[in-house]
Amino acid sequence: MAVAITMPTDTLTIPIADVGSVLEALRFRPGGVYVFYDGLGECLYVGQSKTLPDRLRKHLTSSPFAHEIASVTLYFVSDPYEREIYETYAITTFNGKYNRAKKFEQRTANPLVSEEIDEAYFEIDELMREKNDLDAAIKDIDERHIRRPPRRKINRRGYLTRRYLEYLAEMSERTEEEKAEMWREQCERKRMVRRVVEIDSEFREIKDKITRLLRKLAV
Repeated sequence: MAVAITMPTDTLTIPIADVGSVLEALRFRPGGVYVFYDGLGECLYVGQSKTLPDRLRKHLTSSPFAHEIASVTLYFVSDPYEREIYETYAITTFNGKYNRAKKFEQRTANPLVSEEIDEAYFEIDELMREKNDLDAAIKDIDERHIRRPPRRKINRRGYLTRRYLEYLAEMSERTEEEKAEMWREQCERKRMVRRVVEIDSEFREIKDKITRLLRKLAV
């Protein structure tokens, strides 16, 4: 079973002559995966960083292949675990000329290990879909301003806080059906947030598994 991860759609390709003029603007973008290409469109190197401007500047000034770089393609990914996964996938897919870590040449040398890698990528793809759906659902609840009770209900003098009184006043104007719906959505939101945390943990485990499998193929 061959499974391929689709690279992020939030991407930007910059000719090497224009990189210097956009580095500062990139500070306002999330981190991501970068892919350097030569003049023939061959992949030179794949990497990832949470601060793309600093990493790109370092490569352009001190990398041994800096003189070969003709362009760079950036894939913006804010989540650090997803960056690791996309980087590993990009290295094995684009076959960067100067990449050494996380790289293997002969996927067919060990079909059993290759199949395990494909299955791991499939798991990642499924987890990404689930996480994106959960993030969208959580955002939808938050945008509808489902108000939750403030954590602090009593002030230092022993009286109810102003925010809690405002919350009680707002709740008194709602029907029992509306209150029940609010409670249901609050509980559902907590469940979704817990699941997102679990997915992050599963991401880390699968990333470590893929790294171990790639090392087997590299031997």
